[in-house]
Amino acid sequence: MKQKTFTFRGATYPKKEASVVLDKFVKEADEDTWYDTLDKQLFALHYSLAEDKQKEYLLVWYRFQLAFQEKFHTFLTIQNDIHEKIVEIQQHGSLSGGEVSSFAMAFHGSRSQFDSLMDKMDELTLPEMSNTEHVVSLKQFLLLDKVLYISTSGLNGNQINGVMQQLQSIIDKSRRIYFKGLGDILKLKERIWEEVEA
Repeated sequence: MKQKTFTFRGATYPKKEASVVLDKFVKEADEDTWYDTLDKQLFALHYSLAEDKQKEYLLVWYRFQLAFQEKFHTFLTIQNDIHEKIVEIQQHGSLSGGEVSSFAMAFHGSRSQFDSLMDKMDELTLPEMSNTEHVVSLKQFLLLDKVLYISTSGLNGNQINGVMQQLQSIIDKSRRIYFKGLGDILKLKERIWEEVEA
């Protein structure tokens, strides 16, 4: 049996008033500065309007998106750190033995952080998304091979470039997964509103 009411911010409303509640909420958001909580509040509104199965999907997708977004940002940070070190080396010109050793250790540390992050990717379960039925392991989808090695004994441009190429490939694939998930969440929200207005 379909619910005829929904609860949002502690008040209960008839479902037919959902668009009025949303308009009021968006107006408040425009007048206030707490945009950080906007997505959480919108999630709460849609969750309160959703049927049981839809609630389950919303929770699964939101949990995945938030966890995946955090890892995605870490990939970007690692890529940026390596890039900044490369620029710093180029600006230096010639390096002393100690500087070479220091940069080699820094590159190796970034590579280790990257490898550790890849090991954690299968802790996330990819929710049902369009065109991802074939993805069994998120880690293998993002990177088929192992993270390439970077030596601590010197600066090897091929090793550093190889890791950077792997990172770029993962970032590109991660963007596709992230936006696909976001699209599926938006489609579900649309379905929830269509059912409310029906």
